[in-house]
Amino acid sequence: MGLANFWDVTSLSYTLNGTAFVASIEAKDYPIFGTQFHPEKPSQLWIDEYNIDHSWENIKVSKHFADLLVAMSRANNNSYGNYT
Repeated sequence: MGLANFWDVTSLSYTLNGTAFVASIEAKDYPIFGTQFHPEKPSQLWIDEYNIDHSWENIKVSKHFADLLVAMSRANNNSYGNYT
């Protein structure tokens, strides 16, 4: 069983020289996903040569993704216990 049997690639990103890399994956049969990007980047990084889309639409999509990630984290009932 290879990785392609377990994961679906859901998005690609590109380096400054145009090389593609996997930016997000999702398990086919489990509630697991992984990302290799920062959803806060469009609203925080303002370096012209990176050509980051700073449109309101892109910032709203990034915020939605970040909010979803936080909500999913808060749904976890595990804890480290108390400090004593």
